[in-house]
Amino acid sequence: MSGNSSDYLKYLPAILQDDEVIDRFLLAFEKILTGEDFPSQTNPGILDSSISDPPGLEAVIGSIHTYFNPDLTPEEFLPWLASWIALSLRDDWQPATKREFIKKIVPLYRLRGTQDGLAQVLSLYLKSVKLPENVTIYEEDYFPDYYFQVELRLPKLDSSRYWQQVRIAKAIIDQEKPAHTYYGLKIQVPSMQITGNVYAVQIKPIDFVPSDGFQVTYKIAVTISRTKNENNNLRLSIKGGLGKVKVYNSQVGTGNLEVSYTLNEEEIKTVKDWYVAIDNLSDRDATGSISIATTYSESNTQNKSQIKSETQPNQDRFSLPPGLKIFTKQGDKYIDGNTFLGTEGIETNK
Repeated sequence: MSGNSSDYLKYLPAILQDDEVIDRFLLAFEKILTGEDFPSQTNPGILDSSISDPPGLEAVIGSIHTYFNPDLTPEEFLPWLASWIALSLRDDWQPATKREFIKKIVPLYRLRGTQDGLAQVLSLYLKSVKLPENVTIYEEDYFPDYYFQVELRLPKLDSSRYWQQVRIAKAIIDQEKPAHTYYGLKIQVPSMQITGNVYAVQIKPIDFVPSDGFQVTYKIAVTISRTKNENNNLRLSIKGGLGKVKVYNSQVGTGNLEVSYTLNEEEIKTVKDWYVAIDNLSDRDATGSISIATTYSESNTQNKSQIKSETQPNQDRFSLPPGLKIFTKQGDKYIDGNTFLGTEGIETNK
């Protein structure tokens, strides 16, 4: 269609091409049959009465090939397209997973019933949901006859998604495993989570022997400032030592925190690797700023006068993930946590 005039007029005798009534009459048919320009590589989608401005029939026919393309077909067409290749799609699969399986499952059919085929199908699923493709299948000499073990390595997931991956993995194994075999499924997840920040504190070594009445000290002063709406617990510590670490001062609390410690001459000489640590003791994120100031002082103890004092301030922002909180198991569900402890083993399935 060209504006408000029908392109169909050019197919009529010249004497009829200037007739406005015929033009309007043909315009209605052209909108239904031809419609507006429509890219042939774009899928028209599901056409029903709710669409106010549907594409023309020519556009739909010109794009018919897109309904057979797993990447372009509407989500509602995926089960129909999967039926062409004898593939059953799970309702709890994401659309991206369904599309990937339709595209790639046919070459894997020749491996069905083999461990290699099982590993490839599991990897295909993990890749489709953007999880690491860490799949290992064990078949050791000391295993019982017809038994094998599948191991998946997953990143830290929330409890609901973790168990969803378990259910889907078991369903895939049940369908793809060799006949007359049974298996054990083991899913490994991270067992620890680093929840604190560590800041090294530079302490200048004493390169001379102080005389009587002469004293050298180092003071470490730390302040944490936080936003007003954050009231979760943090622990602020000043530590020193290599290997065997000692906490010299610490404070636990909400809001702003302050902690300091003054090193004497012996500690300056003998204790190595001083640092400040922040630990998140809550199950929520924590943000704020930290200020660390070291003050080097020389003083005369006899007349109690200060000879020299140098302060080096340093400020930084911090952002801490929730602290380590282990999931507790109640029945078949894990609750009240953000970290799984150790390796999660799933019961053997026959």
